[in-house]
Amino acid sequence: MNFSLEGSNLDYGLTVAVIGLFVAIIALLASCIFFYHQNFKSKQQLCLNEIINRLELIIALVKTSFNPTDRHYEIYSEFTFHSVLLKYNIEKFNKSEPYITLKSVSKKNRDSVIIITQQLIDLIEYIDLNTPVETPTTYDINNIEEINEIKTALSHITAKATEIIKLAYAMI
Repeated sequence: MNFSLEGSNLDYGLTVAVIGLFVAIIALLASCIFFYHQNFKSKQQLCLNEIINRLELIIALVKTSFNPTDRHYEIYSEFTFHSVLLKYNIEKFNKSEPYITLKSVSKKNRDSVIIITQQLIDLIEYIDLNTPVETPTTYDINNIEEINEIKTALSHITAKATEIIKLAYAMI
């Protein structure tokens, strides 16, 4: 079917086919972008779950390190293992972000990655310096001042771990 529009011949069927092809390409491109985005968000969620599990294990190790009957060198080796895996999971989490090349231009995103990594380093240093995970220390259970120090250290560690998780959730 041919018709004329101001002196030009247009093939209506060809025009519809080109428009249909264009719509199909756009739809295919949109679905590819959607699945790409979902794939990376799923990877980030798995990494976040692993980060939460590692932080829970580290907090449990710190809690048991205050028990004078535990073997501290074994606890520290477990702590070191879990802290290395936690660092790896944070790096993997940061690399799993979709559109990382586009977002690397954004100062906010770069700051979030830096802040999460720095918070993790601060947490591990705090645990090394303020808990008996690394150096065996006996605590007197009857001394209220020492019990308050333990409670303060544990609440500080829990707060820092919660902040890391909160920052990671904000990136998802």
